[in-house]
Amino acid sequence: MIDGTIFQRIGVSSSNPQGTKWVGYSNAPLRQISSGNFGVLWGVSFENTSVYRQGDKWIDSGEMCSWVSCGGFGCWIVNVNGSASFRTGVNSSDPGGLTWVNTGGSFKQLDTGVRGQVYAVDNEGQMYTREGISAGDPVGYKWSKFGDERFLHVSVGDRFVLGIHETSAIYALP
Repeated sequence: MIDGTIFQRIGVSSSNPQGTKWVGYSNAPLRQISSGNFGVLWGVSFENTSVYRQGDKWIDSGEMCSWVSCGGFGCWIVNVNGSASFRTGVNSSDPGGLTWVNTGGSFKQLDTGVRGQVYAVDNEGQMYTREGISAGDPVGYKWSKFGDERFLHVSVGDRFVLGIHETSAIYALP
């Protein structure tokens, strides 16, 4: 973000991974942003609300949050109370989706990947993964602690999960 402008890379594909050009969205009132499948774009405003891009406008979804992540099956947020919620029905024609499904937990950050997998970090640095996620059930059924290491941040990629350890070392998780 430069002077309140968020840039999006256009034309990115498997045959053209570098894309074709940058497009800027000026006056974006965001402190955090995530892009997902279907070309959806969600963020967290400076007022701690979840917002999404529809056409040339940022729309407030009405849900207070501290973090957002969009992936293969939709968008997740960390609510201001720390619980995680999934937004149902998110797609290119309806980037705002339908409703929030609260899945519990007590997290400071989470990330979701292209295959829908979700990892989260709690305030003590413990990492969790969401079990049971599939295309038919994008919410899954429970949070499970993942290992005993302490992390500051997690990022879910196509090939592996990266975590910033409390020592600032970067771990590639199995």
